[in-house]
Amino acid sequence: MKKVNIATITAGLGILSSSRILKRPRKKAESSGSIFLACLLTIFIGSGGNIVKLAFADSNNAGASFKIWPDTGQNKCYDNDGDITCPTEGEPFYGQDAQYQGPQRSYTKLGANGIELSDSATPADGWIMTRDNVTGLIWEIKTDDGGIHDKDNKYTWCNTNSATNGGNEGTCGDGTDTEDFINDLNDNNFGGYSDWRLPTIKELSTLMNTGVPSPGPTIDAAYFPQTISSSYWSSTATAGNIYTVLHVDFNYGYVSEYSKDGNFYVRAVRGGELYSPSFVDNHNGTITDLTTGLMWQKCSMGQTYNASTNGCDGSATRYNWQQSLAECESLEFAGHKDWRLPNRNELQSIVDYSRNNPGINTDYFPQTMSSCYWSSTTDAYYMNNAWCVNFHYNYVDDGDKDNTIYVRAVRSAQDFDDVPLDFWAYTYISKLYASGITSGCGNGNFCPNQPVTRAQMAVFLERGIHGSNYNPPAATGIFNDVSTSYWAADWIEQLYSDSITSGCGNGNFCPNQLVTRAQMAVFLLRAKHGSNYNPPTASGIFNDVSTSYWAADWIEQLYSEGITSGCGNNNFCPNQPVTRAQMAVFLVRTFGL
Repeated sequence: MKKVNIATITAGLGILSSSRILKRPRKKAESSGSIFLACLLTIFIGSGGNIVKLAFADSNNAGASFKIWPDTGQNKCYDNDGDITCPTEGEPFYGQDAQYQGPQRSYTKLGANGIELSDSATPADGWIMTRDNVTGLIWEIKTDDGGIHDKDNKYTWCNTNSATNGGNEGTCGDGTDTEDFINDLNDNNFGGYSDWRLPTIKELSTLMNTGVPSPGPTIDAAYFPQTISSSYWSSTATAGNIYTVLHVDFNYGYVSEYSKDGNFYVRAVRGGELYSPSFVDNHNGTITDLTTGLMWQKCSMGQTYNASTNGCDGSATRYNWQQSLAECESLEFAGHKDWRLPNRNELQSIVDYSRNNPGINTDYFPQTMSSCYWSSTTDAYYMNNAWCVNFHYNYVDDGDKDNTIYVRAVRSAQDFDDVPLDFWAYTYISKLYASGITSGCGNGNFCPNQPVTRAQMAVFLERGIHGSNYNPPAATGIFNDVSTSYWAADWIEQLYSDSITSGCGNGNFCPNQLVTRAQMAVFLLRAKHGSNYNPPTASGIFNDVSTSYWAADWIEQLYSEGITSGCGNNNFCPNQPVTRAQMAVFLVRTFGL
């Protein structure tokens, strides 16, 4: 079997030339030690041999009009030499692409004006478009009739809009370029629509089916007939080089760049609304992308997250492919044990195509190496290779599995079925779960709107005080209404022992009584500062909490410490029951989880 090596491209490394990858044929060659990418850089050398950094336009169609990436299409498992029976947990090569299936690829054939057709429809039945049911994008179908949609038509790349062409309009002709093609579709209201466009590199990449080996075409041919096993243009100009554009090769499966005067195939797309990754820094060494629903390591594997600086210390470690799978599967980090090596699509989702060297948002992913990072996806043709994403040039390339390159682990960010990523308290609930203070309310749910009882509160507070692994001593029967066999008896009596509560009166605890926001203020501050703590005198911050109210001092101190801002309209709603979502916010802020 043919082996391929990838070059280790580190920050600042460049090969001097007057142009960068103006012509980049895919030629695989043996090289020892690392993976070599045959590429040339556009770099100008100033006086004294110093490299002068060039500023290029950021507006290069770097985004995408979809949120969910489909599954890669890979359903086989591989070792370093070929396909194998999928391993079980703990065995070598466990944790690869086929063992973590994403949103299943799904398509619908469409006729004029978007009329849905059966899966058996042919062009003779009026089939002219295909909708991707995962991304929502609608794609042009190619023909073999010599017309405008003919599969053999090639075009040079042209974009006369200076706001989106990356600083150079390309090679514009007379009916022979991509802009002419798109204009023709829209002028003729193809399919009943006039909003056709050239796909961005991320949009075009979603069509890649990595389960199909070269010579392909590496696409779902039943829904995209007449696809040529070759390169198709995207609308995304290369960041850092005004003369080249990114393209997808549906023969081998690469994402790379090529000169704008090249002749490539085109597939038009329409639909969707432009989106960008919506990153949230969880300040625990993880980054959540609210768009894709994935949680990422902030630092590369081998680096150490520094909580005081919220940055990454040390050097990234290089691993071969088998080691990368194992390292991610065994990772226990930020309270989570379900980390894995990302598949090709997931890894490509965090590429920022408006940047390069590295092509990633370093505000969220600092110290990212300008080099290749492993994916869990094997090259289905060169089975001793796996796909990687090169964050120097933003390519999707492949490399010999024996070579060592960098790794960033990923996991699903949605911990509970009933807490979607756009839920107002999602981040706090996720942190509470990661800290081990809660495992939810059962059946994969958190029940965020369910009110909190005094018994539940006892467990939450004691775990916040003593840690997630804490187990209190056995109950002895302090309260009349809490038998020693009651599910939370141990926790309730420990809360009493810690002098955070004396019960609800008459020797009772009232375990099933709902906790009010006023009561919670007292509980939280005692848990944080100790049983002897007394807050400053209230001054009258909230409209609905007078200075003579029994818990006014506690409520205002909770506000002063930034644990609450009230319930809106300058009110605190002291007698309102606390929900589990609100409790998550209170606990995370109180204990700094």
